Amino acid sequence: MRVHLSATDLENVTLADGLAPRCEAAMSLRMLARGEVPAAFEGWRRQLKVPEPRLRELAARTSSASGWSDEVKDYFDEAIEPYWLAIEQRAREDRTVRSATLLTGGLGALLAGLHPDVRWRRPVLELPGGDGARDVRSAGRGLRLAPSFFCQDGPQLGTDAGGRLVLLYPIAPGADWAARPRSGAPGVHASLRALLGPTRAQVLAAAVHGSTTTELGYHAGISVASASYHASILRQAGLVETRRCGTAVRHTLTALGTTLLAPA
Repeated sequence: MRVHLSATDLENVTLADGLAPRCEAAMSLRMLARGEVPAAFEGWRRQLKVPEPRLRELAARTSSASGWSDEVKDYFDEAIEPYWLAIEQRAREDRTVRSATLLTGGLGALLAGLHPDVRWRRPVLELPGGDGARDVRSAGRGLRLAPSFFCQDGPQLGTDAGGRLVLLYPIAPGADWAARPRSGAPGVHASLRALLGPTRAQVLAAAVHGSTTTELGYHAGISVASASYHASILRQAGLVETRRCGTAVRHTLTALGTTLLAPA
């Protein structure tokens, strides 16, 4: 595939600031549905408790569905969220390397270094896959470079909601990213984890004595952004309340949240 980039496109090449959870869920399902995974993902695959027929069914649905379905959200919480901190760390490391490449080698070095099979011959970016004869013209829409942890088949080209070209490129997973998945939070009974999902149940438990968003993330073993998201859902459900304390916010359980957290 040949992607033709105009001068305007080259002025609008950007790096995504992180991973997209739904995209990672879709890419991981596609990987699992094939039955074989790269060596770096074998330990993760063995730890999954999701039946293979369900994985194949979810993969088939996700390939054509838009947005998050409840089933895909549940799959993400069960199969990917316990490893999300390690996965995000790899994405941050990759962004640091790409940014340094851009600063020291320029845009050409950044594009050429995305993947061993990518070739940059200004103004054409040649991508692997297909019959090699397809030509894509961005026509000034720009190009967004987006890292993916589970997209290990090679770069994939798509478009975002605004019509901008998005090039999904694989990042190196490392050897031990799945060695230590997070376990359930102490004191969170199984029925609550089943009701809320394991991550959200951990966030609820972390608010039992009052916690900032950073503290929620630390105790639940997730990123601050993820902790903030889960806290907002719990707040909308009336399980936690949030008050500002200086420059930070503190989350505490409501009466309903306290009751729900009590052992069954």
